[in-house]
Amino acid sequence: MEIRVDEFIQKYGLFLAITIPLFTYLGVAEFGLLAAFAQTLFLLFWSYAGHRWCHSPDMPLYAINPHIQIHHNHALELPRWLSLVFEAIVNLFGFTILLLFEWLIGVKFLSTWIVLASAFLYICMHILDYSIWPNPEHQLHHGKADCNYGPQFMDVLMDTRCDPKAPYDDFTLKIPHAIVSFFFAFALRENEITSKWIDSLFQK
Repeated sequence: MEIRVDEFIQKYGLFLAITIPLFTYLGVAEFGLLAAFAQTLFLLFWSYAGHRWCHSPDMPLYAINPHIQIHHNHALELPRWLSLVFEAIVNLFGFTILLLFEWLIGVKFLSTWIVLASAFLYICMHILDYSIWPNPEHQLHHGKADCNYGPQFMDVLMDTRCDPKAPYDDFTLKIPHAIVSFFFAFALRENEITSKWIDSLFQK
């Protein structure tokens, strides 16, 4: 694997420089700066690892995995609008499963708000950038399914791009997604009704 450092910084640097502090801020009050920072990095990795795990035949319930069987294999043909809604729900579940795991083991180790911001960012990118506005990298993923898991900077770091020699996408264009995702999670956190309701979902 050869990471083209100059191009990596040029294409992804500003996006990461804005996204990481914004998402970290959401968890500082509850976990402190270093822990919230680590959580943000973990969730950016989870955006990649969770998707890659979904494509592993060894994962539990792979045969009925809706991401694989419906989104990729089209076992059930849905109207386009319903397909997009379904994608968003599946994407959201890919992150809220972490909160469910916390609930099951009775240990709170992730900020709910960083998790939700990360989920909203993933949904924005997947629905807007990859589905409504087709992306060649994502189209390759649907053709091969064992590469281009996204986000692209993680594929670069993990050496899972379908075409490692292709130019990097300009993630500066995705900064609005990160800002909107942050403010959406922030608004849910700051609103007493929504924050209490969301917190109550993950309390035994």
